[in-house]
Amino acid sequence: DGWRSPGEIVTGDAAGTNNGTTYTFLGTGNLERGLAYSATHDRVFLMSRNGGTFIRILDPQTGQDLGAVTTTGITNSATFALSHIACAADGILYGANLTTNATATASPFRVFRWSDLDSAPADYFNSTVAGFTGTPRLGDSFDMYDSGNGVHTLVAGAAGVVGYLIIPSANTANVVGSFSPVGPVASDFRPGVTFGPGGAAEVWGKAQNGTFRRTTYSGTAGAGSTTSALAGTQEGAMDVATVNGVALLATLEMNTAGGAVGRPLVRIYDVSTPATPALAASAHAVTGSLAANANAAGTIKWGAISGSTAKLYAMTTNQGIQAFTLNVTQDIVPPVVSTSPASRSVYDRGQTTFTVSATGSPPFSYQWMHEGSPVGTNSASYTISAVTPGSAGSYVCRVSNTAGFADSTPAVLTVLPSVNTAALTPCWQLPPGSRPYLSATGDTERGVDYNPLNNRLYLASRNPSAQIYVLNGTTGADVNPLDLTGVSGGNFPLMFTGVAADGVIYACNLSNTGDGSSFKIYQWATDAPAIPPATVYDGNPLGARIGDNFDVRGSGADTECLAGARNTNQFVIFKPDGGGFLIPTPITVAGAPNGAFGLGIAFGAGKTVWGKNGGGQLLYCSYDDVAGTGAVIASYGSAAGVPVNANPLGVDSATGCLAMIEVGNSDNVRFFSYTGATPALTLLDQEFFPTDNNNGNGVGSVSVGAGKVYALNANNGLVCYSTLKPALPTLGAITPGPAGNFSVEINGTVGFNYVVESSPDLTVASWAPLQTILFDTPVETAVLPTSDPRRLYRARLGP
Repeated sequence: DGWRSPGEIVTGDAAGTNNGTTYTFLGTGNLERGLAYSATHDRVFLMSRNGGTFIRILDPQTGQDLGAVTTTGITNSATFALSHIACAADGILYGANLTTNATATASPFRVFRWSDLDSAPADYFNSTVAGFTGTPRLGDSFDMYDSGNGVHTLVAGAAGVVGYLIIPSANTANVVGSFSPVGPVASDFRPGVTFGPGGAAEVWGKAQNGTFRRTTYSGTAGAGSTTSALAGTQEGAMDVATVNGVALLATLEMNTAGGAVGRPLVRIYDVSTPATPALAASAHAVTGSLAANANAAGTIKWGAISGSTAKLYAMTTNQGIQAFTLNVTQDIVPPVVSTSPASRSVYDRGQTTFTVSATGSPPFSYQWMHEGSPVGTNSASYTISAVTPGSAGSYVCRVSNTAGFADSTPAVLTVLPSVNTAALTPCWQLPPGSRPYLSATGDTERGVDYNPLNNRLYLASRNPSAQIYVLNGTTGADVNPLDLTGVSGGNFPLMFTGVAADGVIYACNLSNTGDGSSFKIYQWATDAPAIPPATVYDGNPLGARIGDNFDVRGSGADTECLAGARNTNQFVIFKPDGGGFLIPTPITVAGAPNGAFGLGIAFGAGKTVWGKNGGGQLLYCSYDDVAGTGAVIASYGSAAGVPVNANPLGVDSATGCLAMIEVGNSDNVRFFSYTGATPALTLLDQEFFPTDNNNGNGVGSVSVGAGKVYALNANNGLVCYSTLKPALPTLGAITPGPAGNFSVEINGTVGFNYVVESSPDLTVASWAPLQTILFDTPVETAVLPTSDPRRLYRARLGP
């Protein structure tokens, strides 16, 4: 019937004077929220506002009321003078009020501290709270962590805003509202908040009808956020403990299905592997006829823990308190590999990660083996940060626990040759997580372009919100964000940036006809702070998705902006109308497939455009902007060094250089030179990103020019390279000998490969390679065989 029910008849009170009376501190008026347990005193504490502000002391075995902790001096300066309580292992009791606007001076957030059960409380924290974006409601959930020597860290879950409030010491508070790489959403910690088994820097929470969040923080910055699924969507209150060596999460679902008033449900999860909580037990908290708990409020707290036995107390507002005893045993189940690592092909100098997962009883140990020899660390993943030809072969992971082991199915690593020359020299890199706006997931950063006039870079990101960041082109250091006053609308309000030759900055949004949004182009005359942009285009010239790519060239009245359609064979050129706006000219390219310009686009020389779509070929097209037509001049696939998963591209038509980002196993920048009216591509170099996170949409941006390549790979950061385009080879002195051979000097560029070929005639198909020479000096000598009949010889730039 419930360990302690609302309005129950009291029997056997410690004083023996209240037998037969009604217990008034549990009612049905939404007046009790907080519950705590003190191991020092072996007592349960109930916070109730029935008839006043009370903290009642309960016997943990019987629920008998043993008196009260004084609340003298607690005044109502907010919504509730006292809402939740928490107790430290040294017996120190804390209580928090409830404020619906912690930024208002009339309703500060307050935490009280009782040094012992006989003393009046003192203010521990009493202040308005700055640092949240919005209007924070605090006090719906509250927890504490023992830090030793009487120092405790407190946490209060926030509603209406993102994050939570950490109180590490008296009169000190840190707002944790910014998370990287992925953050929680508003009110995720309102119904329940608890410190995780990882310690004071690990905070867990659950939004009503939302997702279970596990976060860490340092100071005021969230270091990360992960989500997991629990059994019930309405689980809110929660608490963590370790019993018999097993990390357990207790949750309370206040309003479960089961009639007009649902019966609250307690669930216990094994969180030894926090990313995959395993439901271990569940039970209804109370029985009988229940009053509604319309606010879905309550508290769940672990009590005394001894060996394999633990007490647990669940209080649901208007429905009473239920005490539980739990016995925790560890039945060790041998591991079974559920997911083996996958075989893959990776470039030499690239990186790759093998992963394995297993079922059974944690904790697991992992031993990775390459061709039967142990490698790697004790982890479910094994990363090779710099693949070499010796990395090729079979990889197996042995997963073990105390009951046995299981081996994964072998994964075969094939190492592909990469092109490694002096064409690209790394200058600096910003990996994901190094800046708040560079994330490891979510594809939130898409656009980047460089301004050689002031050596600045403009990067568009939507993490944590839409913004264009100005960076120093030489170092990557932050300068300032652009003013985005008036930027709004679109499927995404900002996607790509572009810089004209006169330094004027442009940016576009993403327009998707499915949501009815228009395509917008913004213009900044300067990157100085507090200078808002002008909207120079607002419409949709194609009636199709546009804004997945963007390019700008020219200056002044000759400025041209370029954007490709995602689902048609079209692109659009925008030119100034002389009155501060841009006029669109759609171009339909005959022979190009739909989406040909969907994920990569760049101006070529004159009236030409390069375009790329995921899974398709790189196209080089001409266009007539009077007739609105275009034609394919050439297409490039894997034979030209352009794989299907290379999408973002940048072009410098003045020097004949092109760069692309290949997305896949070992993301890399491919750098090409090209010559001719029908350009022939030569792959000069490949350089690899510092991470290899999944970029499922294959998106990013490349800026080429002024001797630099800047490559932004979604989820994998930003890299900068200096460029060196090799000279075409020329022949020097030809010398007879040694016997049967002759020697020829070849002039080239240090750090590049040149190929010597021979042919009996001048037909293209007859040229055959003889040798490849890596130039360590500007002049190298090739020794070639003489031939009868005579043959033709040539040198060309090689990969």
